[in-house]
Amino acid sequence: MDFKELQHNWNEFGKRDPLWAILTTPPAERFRWDVGEFFQTGRTQIAQVMDEVGQLMPTLSRERCLDFGCGVGRLTQALCAYFQECHGVDVAPSMIALANKHNRYRNTCTYHLNESDDLRRFDDNSFNFIYSFIVLQHMRPEYSTSYIKEFLRVLKPGGLVIFQLTSEPIAVPVENYRLPDSAFQARIMIDQPFSRIEPNEQRRLSVRVQNCSDIVWPHDLPFCAKLRVGNHWLDAAGTTIINDDGRFSLPRDLAPHEEISMSLIVTGPKEPGQYILEIDMVQEGVSWFKDRGCATVRLPVKTSYRLATNVVRALSRRARAPEAPMPVMEVYGVPRQEVVSLIEQQGGRILRIADDQSCGEEWQSFMYSVTK
Repeated sequence: MDFKELQHNWNEFGKRDPLWAILTTPPAERFRWDVGEFFQTGRTQIAQVMDEVGQLMPTLSRERCLDFGCGVGRLTQALCAYFQECHGVDVAPSMIALANKHNRYRNTCTYHLNESDDLRRFDDNSFNFIYSFIVLQHMRPEYSTSYIKEFLRVLKPGGLVIFQLTSEPIAVPVENYRLPDSAFQARIMIDQPFSRIEPNEQRRLSVRVQNCSDIVWPHDLPFCAKLRVGNHWLDAAGTTIINDDGRFSLPRDLAPHEEISMSLIVTGPKEPGQYILEIDMVQEGVSWFKDRGCATVRLPVKTSYRLATNVVRALSRRARAPEAPMPVMEVYGVPRQEVVSLIEQQGGRILRIADDQSCGEEWQSFMYSVTK
């Protein structure tokens, strides 16, 4: 996606569920992050980062720092405990608005909306420390490499920049993790089913799943072969019109005949009408359970708008401002050697390149520590 699309998508994430969009790892579920716990993860992470900074550059000046891709300020607020002046930048207006709302250090912490693929708002040699985590991976390489150049431009001589970036997808042969055919047996139950949803509305379903096979369902499979509960949308005649919607991974091993409850976020079809919501299990990259003869759960669901008291006014408002499409969280990589060459071309000196596990098992990722 181009830069404007990137900004639009992250602005939508900021409107819908900003904390989950920033930190999707367990124990987070959509719409479930506790604000206090969320910001505590930032303090814990930055404490570890500053320990590494102390090892790499024990005499680093603690004057000014930059949190690139700050989101709502999870890491920026934590950095305020270590630096005299902190700045956070992000492309999404909705994220910056929330960052300002949660800003506890208004005298020393400033947030900036950055609407370009550079950091032109900052002068050369502006910061002693720059940090960026799980940000560059979500933009096309032409933008991420442009920002890396900018990091080195605005970094003061003798300063330190630490950034994370994905490199290449990890090829994992799914065949090595394929479950036997006898494992594709499940009983699926829905707690508090619903019969109506608005177009593009997100709704949480509590789904109970029982392992009806004689095989233990493992949860620690690689990303490409995980066991998940998911859903399809069918038209009134039973033809699949949306094959992939919500997904929720098995959180732990499930023994034969054992039952577990999972949350599934489903999104209503964008056009009003009569549909069928189908809930199923899947082993990613292998098969949906229904394709192996397992029964699914099907719920008749009507998709329609809720009419306000003033019906005409409500319909007119919807005609003027249709529901925005669901935002997309893409991942891109830049090969390690290309990153190294770019840093060296810009006059940077690499202090450390460390393996990074923040993208899970699907991507190879690195943390780069660089000075100039």
